[in-house]
Amino acid sequence: MPRSSTATERRRPLPNADAVPDHGASILPAVRVTSYNLALRAGDGYLGDRANKRAFYRCLDQWRAVARLGGDDPFGVEDSSALGRKALERAYDGRDARPAATVQGAIESFANALADVATTFLVRVWPGVQRIAVGGGFRRGRIGEVAIARTQALLRARGVEIGLVPIADHPDAAGLLGGVHLLPQAALAESDALLAVDIGGSNLRCGLLRLRHAKDDDALAPRPKLAALERWRHRDEPVGRDAMIDTMARMLERLIAEAAQRRWRLARHVVVGCPGQIAADGGIGRGTQNLPGDWSAPAFHLPSALQRRLPRIGRARTQVLMHNDAVVQGLSQLRLMRDIERWAILTIGTGLGNAAFENVAVATAARRR
Repeated sequence: MPRSSTATERRRPLPNADAVPDHGASILPAVRVTSYNLALRAGDGYLGDRANKRAFYRCLDQWRAVARLGGDDPFGVEDSSALGRKALERAYDGRDARPAATVQGAIESFANALADVATTFLVRVWPGVQRIAVGGGFRRGRIGEVAIARTQALLRARGVEIGLVPIADHPDAAGLLGGVHLLPQAALAESDALLAVDIGGSNLRCGLLRLRHAKDDDALAPRPKLAALERWRHRDEPVGRDAMIDTMARMLERLIAEAAQRRWRLARHVVVGCPGQIAADGGIGRGTQNLPGDWSAPAFHLPSALQRRLPRIGRARTQVLMHNDAVVQGLSQLRLMRDIERWAILTIGTGLGNAAFENVAVATAARRR
């Protein structure tokens, strides 16, 4: 069985609750990250390749070929991957039955593949996981929601008792909102807002999070709201790694100016979700193949590269804290997962991200019973 990339030790003592964790930490203020960025093999390839956006378009290609046996292609000659989400949803909800049936066939095939992937994760590396959230760009819109619901039905039909739910927040927001849970409350106590970055295989998002503090000691108390969003689809442009970081810094500078205009006190940390295996020193291991350039090069250090490009926040030097993007997106679900001991997330986008979590308080109470 593959070990988790975090190699969490179940009996490892919790750190100082007020200490800022390392990059890619397995022990966070509210949860343990029991695994993430697992690269499971399946046949001659990787399991994740069976349930990402490319896999959905392969399913659509297959059903378009079936439709052509009885007449013209319902989508003309355009390549499936060039069909945008909105065009597919118009076809799915439209009056013409042939394109709607073709999309429905793709949904069914993809749901079967996603059910296979989820089952394999549960059997091989996620024992005891009770609920799986599904996020990523594919979750956005009607087709993604139907595919997730159909996957849940297929799992139940197979006798797999697991809750499979779409993430509650919009995918553009979830990968930013979860970043607040990388930091302890003490690091945010004097702040009104926090800067967050979500680096994806197709899109770069930077957000200004408005913090709403509760009056208790709940580790989930800093309740963020996405107050401003900067979004850039880098996959459509021939951009390199360093140019992408330059753009990231400019996006954050605009959000810093917006926070100043609103008279919000910014936290000194910028939280970043990035694909790949994140080392404690901020290095990035395998998993960045969908990003432009070499993000895993030994000489490259994303937190330092971004910090050098950013101004000070107040009187403090800006600090970057980074974790895997699927972990950060999963953390956005914390309030909806607090009643169960173990849960996980699959993020369907350019690739298939994964992460699993243990709610420390629930697990401790269960062991005491």
